[in-house]
Amino acid sequence: MNQLSIFLENKPGELTQLTQILSDAKVSIDSIMIAETSSFGVVRLITKDYERAMNELKSAGFSVRVIKVIGVLMQNEVGAFHKIVELLSKNSININYCYSFYSGDNKGVFVFSVDKVELAKELLEKVEFHLVEYV
Repeated sequence: MNQLSIFLENKPGELTQLTQILSDAKVSIDSIMIAETSSFGVVRLITKDYERAMNELKSAGFSVRVIKVIGVLMQNEVGAFHKIVELLSKNSININYCYSFYSGDNKGVFVFSVDKVELAKELLEKVEFHLVEYV
């Protein structure tokens, strides 16, 4: 799965400008997470149309990077998240960050940034976790 990481100055109106550009380009945001410091913020965004979003944002002067992340669809049940992090940990895969979004039907998608993407995907698929891929 491709995630856009967009750097914003930490001031009023920056996020509004970003979302206006995506809205005008008819890009739907599936998930968004914002991390901030005192001077800048990083918007982590998942969309099915990441290339169009990236091009529109870059054209408007935003600093945008595409990051390979793993999306895992899982049932909302006790211990489900633990199974994933335990599997990754046992195989010496470091989780840089993680966030989630609701996907309906009592399920969620957990998005993982890890240091060994391909190995993590292979391991998760072997134990029959459902990986979410946007093309």
